[in-house]
Amino acid sequence: MSQNCGKTLLTLSEASEKLCLLAKSSPVQRIADALGDKSRLHIVGGSVRETLLGKTHGDLDLACRVKPDQVLDRLNKAGIHCVPTGIEHGTVIAVIDGTNVEITTFRAPGSRYVGKQRYSNDILTDLQGRDFTINAIAYSIADNKIIDPLSGYDDLTKGVVKAVMSPRERFHEDPLRMMRMVRFGPVENRKIDDATYDTAKAYYNLIEKVSWERIRDEFIKIILSDYPAEGLEALKDLKILNIILPEIVPSYGFEQNEYHLYDVFEHTLKVIENTPQNLTQRITALFHDIGKPYTLSVGEDGRRHFYKHEIVGTDLAKKAMKRLKFPNKQIKDVTTLVRHHMRPIECGPAGLRRLYRDLGELFDTWLEFKRADALGAKMDEEEFNKRLRTFYELIDEEERRRQEENYLKLAVNGHDLIELGYKEGKKLGKALKKLEEAVLDDPSLNERETLLSLAKEYLLSSEFNNGV
Repeated sequence: MSQNCGKTLLTLSEASEKLCLLAKSSPVQRIADALGDKSRLHIVGGSVRETLLGKTHGDLDLACRVKPDQVLDRLNKAGIHCVPTGIEHGTVIAVIDGTNVEITTFRAPGSRYVGKQRYSNDILTDLQGRDFTINAIAYSIADNKIIDPLSGYDDLTKGVVKAVMSPRERFHEDPLRMMRMVRFGPVENRKIDDATYDTAKAYYNLIEKVSWERIRDEFIKIILSDYPAEGLEALKDLKILNIILPEIVPSYGFEQNEYHLYDVFEHTLKVIENTPQNLTQRITALFHDIGKPYTLSVGEDGRRHFYKHEIVGTDLAKKAMKRLKFPNKQIKDVTTLVRHHMRPIECGPAGLRRLYRDLGELFDTWLEFKRADALGAKMDEEEFNKRLRTFYELIDEEERRRQEENYLKLAVNGHDLIELGYKEGKKLGKALKKLEEAVLDDPSLNERETLLSLAKEYLLSSEFNNGV
């Protein structure tokens, strides 16, 4: 075995044994039988790479010389469920025993991700058009051997990401490969070949040709990785981040104040690193301070302030996530967390009750984020944990009280207030809201007669009668 960036790499002989077992698995055997002996079926791409790295893999990547429509026809006749997604690019997805298997027809270099596909009859030609050498390794099922014409195994051993043959051609075929380069490179603790990186840097604006959905999916893989900060730094250096998230550009080098060690972008990376590998958490971390450069004010004492940056940040986050086609639920969760990320944990019982109300099911996620945000600034972890223990005492007491029947449920309703003299409309809603706030401040007020008395006072007040 050899080492790849501190990871154990199987020898070619060891990997061949593993791939031979994979070739004998039920999904591969069923596909091989359906396509026939002359299909020249190979295991390719990530399946080979991950096997060499000694990792387990879920989905399978196969390649053959059978044309896509024939692949689809033969698999359907064999009773194998297929998804034709990607067939215009030469790929058919088969679903067998819960495993997704991508079967791609051998293609010639320069014919991928374009309107007209040029297919090939051999695996060697196909490998010459793949993105990076570490992904241009195949396993011949018929011959039981690994095929590596572009020295991908050597690059995998050295921990290097290198484009196959011409970086310029590879990136023009599919500009998303520049983001994949980042994921296979710094995000997975590998170096990027100089010529490959320099070419991506020269043609970064090609990313504008890629659909937002594909960009989003690749971005998610980067931000959910073990090294998200390295990935974002690389995207920033390549200027790809400027195109896909222009809202974040003003945060580069933007100084904060004495409470922070880092500029806004550096702080953002630190917070992302401190969050768990959860998409809502990490996207929240990415956007939580995005509003600061847009809200800067400087006091007479020279101190920098960012009043309401969480409100501005909420709007910016929503705009960016809509552009990247995130689901509405994800957008709602992230923007809720961004909007409330400045709420302190030193809030007292009434403040805690309002946090429960405003955050709902996101309360635990918000609390996890508060830790990441604090540790990404100047706060000492021991000091934060001390404050957190006090907060948990509040939570325990509040949870105990929430076991009480009708706790915080208003003892009066709109009909009760109408009987007092209120009329249906906005003022009635404001009165109920005022009673709700009073009960959040002091739950002992949640008695029918007490609330009716408060409602009477409000009905007679200048605030109510002046229409405020």
